[in-house]
Amino acid sequence: MKQIKQQWEEELDKVVPNLRQDVQNEPIPAQPTKTYWWQAFANFVFSNKRPFAVATSFCLVFIIAVVALLPAINTPQQAFATTVMVEVNPSATFAVDKDGIVTNVVANNGDADVLLSNANVAQQLKGVPVEQSVQTFVDYCAQLGYLNLAQQSAIRVSTCENGNHAVLDRVSEHMQTYFQQKGAFVAVVAQSLNLQKFAERAGMEATKNLNQLVEKVQNLATTYGSRVQELQDLYQQVVSFNDVSNVILDAVHNKSEEVDLRLQQLEAMETLSQSILEHPDNQFFLVLSLDYWTIVNGNLDVAEGEFALLIEQMTHALQTYQQTFNDQVISRHGLEHKINVYQMLQTSLDVTLEFVQENLEFIQSLFPSDQAMAKLFDLFKIPQTHVQYLEKLSNYCQSRLEMYQQQYGQQQQQLTAQQYQNFVEQLQSQHGSMENYWNSLQN
Repeated sequence: MKQIKQQWEEELDKVVPNLRQDVQNEPIPAQPTKTYWWQAFANFVFSNKRPFAVATSFCLVFIIAVVALLPAINTPQQAFATTVMVEVNPSATFAVDKDGIVTNVVANNGDADVLLSNANVAQQLKGVPVEQSVQTFVDYCAQLGYLNLAQQSAIRVSTCENGNHAVLDRVSEHMQTYFQQKGAFVAVVAQSLNLQKFAERAGMEATKNLNQLVEKVQNLATTYGSRVQELQDLYQQVVSFNDVSNVILDAVHNKSEEVDLRLQQLEAMETLSQSILEHPDNQFFLVLSLDYWTIVNGNLDVAEGEFALLIEQMTHALQTYQQTFNDQVISRHGLEHKINVYQMLQTSLDVTLEFVQENLEFIQSLFPSDQAMAKLFDLFKIPQTHVQYLEKLSNYCQSRLEMYQQQYGQQQQQLTAQQYQNFVEQLQSQHGSMENYWNSLQN
């Protein structure tokens, strides 16, 4: 063994060169010792004249630093303000703060103006979590007849969240639960859009960043009508005059007995009027016969006898009609027109919207002290100012609530989560995507 070791050392000596004498005499430097922070702190504390005070101060600074960092440690992702758009038929955009609370809601079209013209509804949409606000908006759309919960349909929810879907998922899941509880096969089409697409869909100018978009929505006027020039055209697009006309005709139908009585008296007056025209004593200007109103208004002398009796009977009939119905007949033409209108209303056949619009005054006389009906008749008058526009839409909103009260009140069995999911999957299979389904409903 020693021989092998000696041989190995001799071989190494041949390979490794001899060191110079000055190198051999150089002292070996000491290895620096690593000092940890706690050792340095301990040396500092115990070398200080007041070690306890220094240590206490350091501990306080350390604790404050840890507490300050806790929110960053516990928060998985930073919250930020965003925007949400909901489309039913009424379309509205919601400004949402970083806590998920709605700070403003603006109408994207005239139909949304109908809903937001109701101050109570508009107030309920603000200051609450976004999912609650969206549910309130959609539920009022259903109450106003814009969404029939008894029919298969869809709503579309869009957000602009810089690639984050937190708010979109939150609103979508909440609305799916709402429709399940209502027993409604209404799909929720959810989309996260970039700034340009969102602004385009909302009918706004694109902004440079999300904060600017949120600020823009926050500062916009609530109603769409306040942002358009052709207010009168918008009003006529928003208000369904056919629906209003149908409500009026239904109310007239409930007044059928009064219509019959009016028509009976008017036709009796028409008989008297004709008898006066054809009477032999009606010869005031050679062979010219005059009607009752011309004779009376002209203070023409009437001979005693049968002709004078007819004039007296006609005067009494007109007074009775006015006292009974608070309505006047002031001419022969007016008498004939009233008879024609009430005959049409009596049969309810071929009563068109144009007919109702042309004869509002006569029809309205059936409801002399009914304020609700007066508001309905007033809807046919086109507003000239934004204040009038909002006032009329508020009345129209109330009318629609009454129109669709029965439809909204229909009770339907709740859907299970699986039933609703099957419904959504079937739509996706049939149309390729939920967006395709949504587009099919718009055609």
